[in-house]
Amino acid sequence: MKTQRDRALWSLRLILIACATVPVALFAYAAWSGYKSAFAVADQSIARSLDIATGHAQAVFQSIAVTINSVDQITRGRSADSMRLEESELNQRLKEMRAGIADIESIWLFDSTGRAIVSSLLIPVPSDLDVSASEFFASARHAHAPFVVGQVFAPQATARNVFSVSMKRIGDTGNFMGVIEVSIQPATFEAFFAGIGRGTTASLALIRQDGSVLARYPMPTTTGIKLDATSGFSTQVARSAEGGRFTAVSGIDHIERRFASRKLAGFPVYVTASLATSDIRHGWLLAMASHLVFGLPATVLLIILVLIAMRRTEAFYAEAESRQALEANLRQSQKMEAVGQLTGGIAHDFNNLLTIIIGNLQMTLKREHETKEQRMLSNALAGAERAAALTKRLLSFSRRQPLDPRLVDANR
Repeated sequence: MKTQRDRALWSLRLILIACATVPVALFAYAAWSGYKSAFAVADQSIARSLDIATGHAQAVFQSIAVTINSVDQITRGRSADSMRLEESELNQRLKEMRAGIADIESIWLFDSTGRAIVSSLLIPVPSDLDVSASEFFASARHAHAPFVVGQVFAPQATARNVFSVSMKRIGDTGNFMGVIEVSIQPATFEAFFAGIGRGTTASLALIRQDGSVLARYPMPTTTGIKLDATSGFSTQVARSAEGGRFTAVSGIDHIERRFASRKLAGFPVYVTASLATSDIRHGWLLAMASHLVFGLPATVLLIILVLIAMRRTEAFYAEAESRQALEANLRQSQKMEAVGQLTGGIAHDFNNLLTIIIGNLQMTLKREHETKEQRMLSNALAGAERAAALTKRLLSFSRRQPLDPRLVDANR
């Protein structure tokens, strides 16, 4: 019985351990799997936003490239002086080009010294306007790529933030003849990005390959932001020129984000889309909490039921052991009673026989005998009397009488 009880209790203990550890292990696996799934879903959402933003940015830059190439075709082989003679006609054509593309702020044509020739914005062009010291002019002059994207700046003519896309003009002999420049407002991209990321923790940005931020949603509080070489963006560009995924603390809003970046075809510009990792983790925690709401009470209830089963099992086996002890006592008592009854029966028969023997010996002793015979009869009578006394004791045992006989005064 004790072995059975130990086995049952050990089985219940193993079940209790399983009830505690298996749900924890399953929850840990679900949490790990859910964490990976949350970031996978976030990556898909970021990828969709990046597809939309990249498609828009690529279309805008392609329109700019077409515009610049059109200006280059119109002015190819023409000197700065000859174009100044036809300034009003060229200005009109540039205005028509600019009007056909809403994303363009202005179109400019500069000679090899950096002085403006014609423009779609200012007519006539100021004679003292010189951009030879500007970043976009110097970059375009020494660039090997077809198009150069400049930093964000605010020209005096409009005081609105713009960045430039420019291309150098090459003469028939390969000489440098000037720069064609198209200005674009960052607000054009920021308004489109806002339509994608509004109401979420998403951020979308247009960033030059060197880390200069051209446009971003949410809009930065300052302009001219440039990410350093240790930023997540710069590290990713160094790792893969076409872009990719990375997690880093944003150098603009200093929030840890999950990023995806993609390079625009034909331009040294990247589009990035991101979500705050805290938002991703918050969604994951909510999902895990919903699992706990249903799983934890069920696990606790199961553990309670197993504990109750252990208590009842212990009580059952304790009662069984007590019952076994009582049954053993009862069997012993019945055995002793049977022994007493058997003893009483045998003792009673012997007592009857001894009574006859003692009576005959007493009657024989009353006769005259030789001394030797008299002594032998006395010994036999003494032995019979001792046997009778023993028989009386056996009868007292069978009748459960105290084995303490005493002399009593019957008259008293």
